[in-house]
Amino acid sequence: MTFERRTGGRVYETWDDGTEHDWGEVLAWDPPERFTMTWLVTPAPTEVELTFRALGPALTRVAVEHRGWEALSDEQVRASCALGGGYAGGAFTEGWARILGRLTEAAERAA
Repeated sequence: MTFERRTGGRVYETWDDGTEHDWGEVLAWDPPERFTMTWLVTPAPTEVELTFRALGPALTRVAVEHRGWEALSDEQVRASCALGGGYAGGAFTEGWARILGRLTEAAERAA
């Protein structure tokens, strides 16, 4: 996973064979408070904003707002995605739990 940390930067994954798949583009880069990006993993582009608020010396609250779902039809929301069950069937929650878990791991390694 590569996240180009600047407005206009790409967010993409690189597979073992070198193939790149875009996840989105950074729309706002305001460290350490927030970033916003397009989300191209849904059938129609949506938008994700993560905000960070320090709660203590080693504790940060991370909030995720994933907006723009009205751009998708009911059928697209129910359709299968990278995780089984489609977004309406729980894949949305499971997917963000995985992504935020990886973010936590990376932050802990950096500390």
